[in-house]
Amino acid sequence: VLYGQYSAFFLDENGETLYPYDQHVSWGIYALLIQVAVVIILVAVFSRKKKVHSWAATTPVAKKNRRGDNAPGISLIAPIIPVVLLIAFDVPIILGFVIGSFYALFTCGKIKSWGQTCRMVNKDFFDGVVDTAPLVGFLLMLPMFNKAAELCVPYFNALLGGIKQVWIIHGMGTGRLRSGIHAYLKNNKNVEEFRLGKFGEGESGVTVVSLK
Repeated sequence: VLYGQYSAFFLDENGETLYPYDQHVSWGIYALLIQVAVVIILVAVFSRKKKVHSWAATTPVAKKNRRGDNAPGISLIAPIIPVVLLIAFDVPIILGFVIGSFYALFTCGKIKSWGQTCRMVNKDFFDGVVDTAPLVGFLLMLPMFNKAAELCVPYFNALLGGIKQVWIIHGMGTGRLRSGIHAYLKNNKNVEEFRLGKFGEGESGVTVVSLK
């Protein structure tokens, strides 16, 4: 999904994708390995028992066995399952998430009944959609604005003629329109440079573009 978004606006002067899928996958694997290593180090560091110094006599309290509340180590690969299934076996990402969810529930011993399991998976997906919807919407908006800007190029060229500097008034808002315009300007061979407006020019609501 992310590669499909990146390839839409990271283009060279001929309109070809700058980063092929193979390169994207290789760097993704490196990033995944680094992420897993960092997570393992953080878990090892912060899971160590801290020393507690008692300066007053206290009554011993029986320790409660909470091992059943901890997820087994084998379940920690659940987030990686959808990625591996997609890259190695071309399994659709949604199906991969479902398989990973059932694997996590099974290894944690949370599968008690079919109805309860379905409700838990449904809740996980609902929470995930709520958390990621703004990001997905942002990624989908960028190619749309990029395509809209591309369609306007012939009209802008005919209107501007020999003009060397223009001001694009996109407003502040959520920043989506500004990001889409900047993504297009980065790959436009007719653009020398661009910047946000200074004080008195409109600041972050305006982009000042210098043309070649």
